[in-house]
Amino acid sequence: MALIAALKRLISAPKATRQLKFTPHQVSRMAEYQKWTRADLINRIFELEGKDPSTAQGAVPDPPVKASKAKRNESYDISRHPVRKIAIRFSYLGWNYGGLAVQHEDTPLPTIEGTILSAMQRCRLIPESASLFDLDFSRCGRTDRGVSAFSQVIALKVRSKLSPEEQQDAANDNKELNYIHILNQLLPPDIRIYSVALRLPEGFDSRFSCEYRHYRYFFHKGDLDIDLMRQAAKLYLGEHDYRNFCKVDGSKQLAHHNRVMLEAEIEQLSDDIYYFNLKGRAFLWHQVRCMMAILFLVGQKLEKPSVITDLLNPEKYPGRPVYDMAHDVPLVLYDCTFKEPIEWITPNAMPQERMENSNFKHWHDVMLQSTLSLAMMKHIAERTGSERTFPRAEDGDSDRVAVVNGSGSFSRKIPYVPISKRKMLDTPDVTNEKWRKRKEATQ
Repeated sequence: MALIAALKRLISAPKATRQLKFTPHQVSRMAEYQKWTRADLINRIFELEGKDPSTAQGAVPDPPVKASKAKRNESYDISRHPVRKIAIRFSYLGWNYGGLAVQHEDTPLPTIEGTILSAMQRCRLIPESASLFDLDFSRCGRTDRGVSAFSQVIALKVRSKLSPEEQQDAANDNKELNYIHILNQLLPPDIRIYSVALRLPEGFDSRFSCEYRHYRYFFHKGDLDIDLMRQAAKLYLGEHDYRNFCKVDGSKQLAHHNRVMLEAEIEQLSDDIYYFNLKGRAFLWHQVRCMMAILFLVGQKLEKPSVITDLLNPEKYPGRPVYDMAHDVPLVLYDCTFKEPIEWITPNAMPQERMENSNFKHWHDVMLQSTLSLAMMKHIAERTGSERTFPRAEDGDSDRVAVVNGSGSFSRKIPYVPISKRKMLDTPDVTNEKWRKRKEATQ
């Protein structure tokens, strides 16, 4: 009965004075008992005292299962609870995700929406079997793989703590579920929800209720001519046909590619970091990355600013000339503004100290990695005596250049072919027709 005596001493002795001695046979099992609660240990003693001492030498059993909790989980029916439509505003770093939009099929990387919806299912805010249509789901600005957002918005129906009648009274808002706190506990640190709207305008849709979207594309100055890039950026302002600044998707069957740009400027963030500041009512697929790619060519003096005016003319370029898009990672959906005012609230989602610690930890890790990376590159530059930021054409070989794409790497040095001499892709009309024929052939 030495095991029983040891258990009793473990319960009664203060934690600081529990200096117990066990036989080698008991050591491995006692390590498991250390994890048990006081109540579980007492129950185990009662169990052992009612058995033959030889039985006490058997394997340590698993801790008791709290049947009541398991029973509650099995009987929980989300359909019995009231629902309400809310909008959430959140930020994310898209580097480790396969884009924003949830996909019907498996993807190599998780998506932002898939991660958020999974968290909502885990905390029973939405049913596991619900479709996006059932949830009345909408998103503001779709971002592709690698692209981040500082202010993204989605709207959907979720479980509510309040009855439909209670939801009508704004005085009850502070009694509602703390959606921010609940979700941020389950989401990874590179996805952060920071405000919620409980009272949306009638018929609110995150996409169609948006007045304009605001993007920023960050880049290192290097050897780029910022003044030329600023001249070129201004040519994007106003309404234009952007067929040559996007990837044409035949499945969309778009009749036109006109878009309105409200702001288009090159701004300075720090000594060597700039960003392309762009606001527009709506955007085409990969439009910002294509616009930035041409600005890089202008900044390298490979093209004149007037190339933008030419590309915006569908009579001169009925199809897009072949060129590579700018890199995805530096692109950020910076903000979005809606036609009607939205009452965003940011409750005290968690105790202030805990919230600050959580945010600081993630910021500190990213800051430290960035600082060390810059220090290492500076160290290498000092040791090698190299001050060049971008690869340049070799002496006597001025037609061979390294084209900047915003990723920090460069296209291999090849003779540069001006945009005006490049092959053009199919026009949007031809692309749409080809897609229709392929669809008809498969029906």
